Amino acid sequence: SNGVLIDKSTEYYEKIGKDICRKNIENIEYRENYAFSGKSMLLKSFEHKSFVSACQATKEWKRKLLEVADILMSFGPDSVFFDQMAGHRALLCYDESHLHGKRVDMEAVSRRENMKAIRARVTEKTCFGSEYVVDCFAQYLDYNHGDKYASSYDPNAFPEMLRNTFPEIILTNRGLHDERADFKKQLNYAFVYGRRFDVAIYRCRGSIKDVPDYQEHLAMLLKLKEKYKKYFYYGKFAIETDMALPEEVKKTEYVNGEDRLFVFWNTSNDDVKFTALGERFEIKANEFVLLERSKTAG
Repeated sequence: SNGVLIDKSTEYYEKIGKDICRKNIENIEYRENYAFSGKSMLLKSFEHKSFVSACQATKEWKRKLLEVADILMSFGPDSVFFDQMAGHRALLCYDESHLHGKRVDMEAVSRRENMKAIRARVTEKTCFGSEYVVDCFAQYLDYNHGDKYASSYDPNAFPEMLRNTFPEIILTNRGLHDERADFKKQLNYAFVYGRRFDVAIYRCRGSIKDVPDYQEHLAMLLKLKEKYKKYFYYGKFAIETDMALPEEVKKTEYVNGEDRLFVFWNTSNDDVKFTALGERFEIKANEFVLLERSKTAG
């Protein structure tokens, strides 16, 4: 379900939504438009579905969110997902009749309370997820779908800060929907940084069988994750070991008790040689090696 949008063409908008939606400083509702090609490519260009965004600081929207949560839970799902809540852009709401009053910066407090209330409606056997990530909201979620600025590999991305500060947050590698030119590098990036794979082929308009090379590479990575699940699923992301490495080599660490897994990834298009932890490594372009330092393994 979406946790924010209200369809302007509905009776709900006419009776309730127009009063509880976010307003700008001129007291005019913010309008959001989305274009998809479900009806036709022509209408994708000329017809954009119109929505307003609900202000989280209204009693009615909290009631609606909980009503939707109960409907979703009635199906006995593995997971419930509320889009656009956990880190999607927030708009300042100037409608003083809402709970935030004149404090346009206080809507986030209500959003946090709404997510906490949804969390209470979701049983322990069901996961609760949402889109993107903000630390104060993530505490109520089992997983966050992407994190906007570092979901995929980029030379300027610095995922270590978030992952090291909040290692308990489960993140997906949102957005890799096909066999684009760098898909193996993007899958490797997700693996090295401990992300869960978002396998939404052609934005869920296809299956993994439609991208055989993607399928083969992903299967290899999942087998490695299973082999080292002690670290990837039950360990902690913690970059604590300082060492000198070639600029093109990324290093991550996973800790479980006194045992540690090091992952060295060559992000360049050339083979690289280096020494670390008393070992000599030679890693081919866009490949990685794993080194376990485990007391239980001797």
